[in-house]
Amino acid sequence: MELKEIKNPNHETMWKAARWGVIIFCVIHFLFEILTGNSKSAALPVMFNFWISGWYIKGQIAKGKQMKNLLLMGLSVSGVVFLIRLALGTAFYLLMTK
Repeated sequence: MELKEIKNPNHETMWKAARWGVIIFCVIHFLFEILTGNSKSAALPVMFNFWISGWYIKGQIAKGKQMKNLLLMGLSVSGVVFLIRLALGTAFYLLMTK
């Protein structure tokens, strides 16, 4: 078994800082889901966004990527995940109604 060198020992601290950005965006995302009429299953896409964003940010931290503003990193990654889901959902909807 090969041991990897830990490039940044503060992985958990960095994730906690970035997590606040993800949480802030997830609250906005949840409100968006409620306002668009998806009140019954609004939590599912929000939890999916949180999980994917966390997975990506933790991966970047593990690779040793230097990030200046972790709060902004969390917000931006969650925003991109939301936009990708929105684009895929729109494309799927348009294909199904064609």
